[in-house]
Amino acid sequence: MLERDNIRLVGIAKILQSLEGCACPMEVLSREFLKKLRLNVDEVVIVDMEAGVEHFGRGVETSMDNVLVVVEPSLDSLQLAEKVNSLASGIGINDVRAVLNKVTSDGMAAKLREELSKRNMDVIGCIHYDPEIFDACLEGRPLHGCKAAQEVAEILDTVIGKM
Repeated sequence: MLERDNIRLVGIAKILQSLEGCACPMEVLSREFLKKLRLNVDEVVIVDMEAGVEHFGRGVETSMDNVLVVVEPSLDSLQLAEKVNSLASGIGINDVRAVLNKVTSDGMAAKLREELSKRNMDVIGCIHYDPEIFDACLEGRPLHGCKAAQEVAEILDTVIGKM
């Protein structure tokens, strides 16, 4: 577990070495860990899952109140968001929302919002394409002062405010 500024990060269900085996047992362990996790009223847990839907097959989401899907400007990403929405609904999670990512224009954002609306999904924020994100990721440093950092902060405020 890593901690900074009263925020703790726990990495679970990640393959760390070659020949480590199937991720299934780690996902089962993750599911059980999350089921047993007890939070105070002022605490929130955000779980970063691998892209895709495999973890739904292991029931990792069964202890979650809501799901946030990152959607990029592609048909594949829209279809995956729709699948996640369906799988979440199948286990009783009816609060599935989307964040738009790598959006190059307001027109693109509007089109993505429209497509997600057709799929009965709400969008809670948009992160525009920003080369600063790629630079920060490449250098392993946090985002500071750029438009994307502000957009991420607004999304986080929305997520925490709705919980």
